[in-house]
Amino acid sequence: MPTILNEDAGAVLEVKITRENPVYEQRKLWNKGELRTAGWRTPVQPVKLFYVRQTGKRCADYPLNEKVQIHLIDKSTNDWPLATASKLLNLLLWQPVPEVILRQL
Repeated sequence: MPTILNEDAGAVLEVKITRENPVYEQRKLWNKGELRTAGWRTPVQPVKLFYVRQTGKRCADYPLNEKVQIHLIDKSTNDWPLATASKLLNLLLWQPVPEVILRQL
């Protein structure tokens, strides 16, 4: 565990989500790779914990009450041993939204 946390340094953020719009990638033979959005909605659980790969060195690098768009990828796996801190902590990884998904929103 210490090796994973040292090699995949990051922070756990508690975030209040005001709205969400899940994006799904199709996997069937005839529509593989197409993106589909579920539509904007109020989250069932508005406060969640996320793992962010550490870009800032201080808490002040993550300002309070800032509105941001984030991209969460759920790549659930049963691999063992767990290879990343986000999987070890059972948290989704916080990432910038890719341009291809921003166009869908």
